[in-house]
Amino acid sequence: MKIGEALRQERLRLNLSQSQMAGDVLTKSFYSKVERNLCSIRANDLLSILSLHNIDYSYFFEKLKFENNDNELSETECNNLLHAAYYNNDWSKILKLQELIKQKDTSKFNLDSINAQIIVIKAAISNSLDKISDDEKDRIKRAIFETTNWTESSLRLFFNVYF
Repeated sequence: MKIGEALRQERLRLNLSQSQMAGDVLTKSFYSKVERNLCSIRANDLLSILSLHNIDYSYFFEKLKFENNDNELSETECNNLLHAAYYNNDWSKILKLQELIKQKDTSKFNLDSINAQIIVIKAAISNSLDKISDDEKDRIKRAIFETTNWTESSLRLFFNVYF
C-alpha cells in the first residue's frame, strides 16, 4: 500500500473530508494529489497530519507495504520494523523481524548491521545494555567500524551503543 492509499483509508475510517484531513498542514488540492499518489508528501507534513488526527505512527507505517518481490526483504522494511520496535518498546516486532530475516532473501543489504541493531535494541528494550556479551559487543563493533558508507542506520547503531 502506498502512503496516499493509507491516508485515504484513514480519512475514510475517521469519516473526514479531504479538507478536514489536510487541516492547516496542506491545501485540499495538494492533499488530494497525495491521496491519488500524484504527488509525494514531505515526512514532517505526513507526521503533522497523523498527529493532528491522533493516528499512531507505527500503526500507520505498518499498513504500508513496499513494492518488491514477495520473497525479498528490503533494508527499508527491516529499518522500519527496528524503529517501530525501539520507539514502542515492542519485543514482538523484533521477533517478527528475526523471523522475516530467516524466511526471506536478504542478499541485497548488510545483514550484519541489521543483526547488530537487533542485539542493541533487544538489550535496550529489556534495560540490559550492560549485559551484552563480549562476543556480541565484538560483532556490534565490527558492524559499526567496517561500515564504509555511513547511513542513518549505522549512525543510529553507533549512537545507541556508545551513548
